[in-house]
Amino acid sequence: MLKAFVLAFLTLALCPALHARTIDSNELLESCRQYDKFESVPAPADALNVGFCLGYVAGVTGALHAPQAMGNDKDLGIHVCFPQDGITNNQAALIVIKWLKDNPGKLHLPAVALVMWALTEDFPCKK
Repeated sequence: MLKAFVLAFLTLALCPALHARTIDSNELLESCRQYDKFESVPAPADALNVGFCLGYVAGVTGALHAPQAMGNDKDLGIHVCFPQDGITNNQAALIVIKWLKDNPGKLHLPAVALVMWALTEDFPCKK
């Protein structure tokens, strides 16, 4: 039994397909498409996509907001200055979805970069 457990653990640990990967912005936009129409009771797959979209955007937004909240917003080289009272996940998702739709030529790039790009354009720091 222990041998089987160790073999299974090593197989999972060494399998690159199971490691986190960078999604491109096409995948993010596909997950976010249902967000604009999320008024009625969704199908389970649509709800999962909307949840992924909101979670992904919220994660990047939180990562960008952390240095500002700690008073250290100039060290990362990414200059995003959110309003003093912050933004909602809904607002961030709508900003990102609109930006992705308005910039289809960039959708091949990693989603994290384009989420940052969208938010830095909407919330630039005043110099």
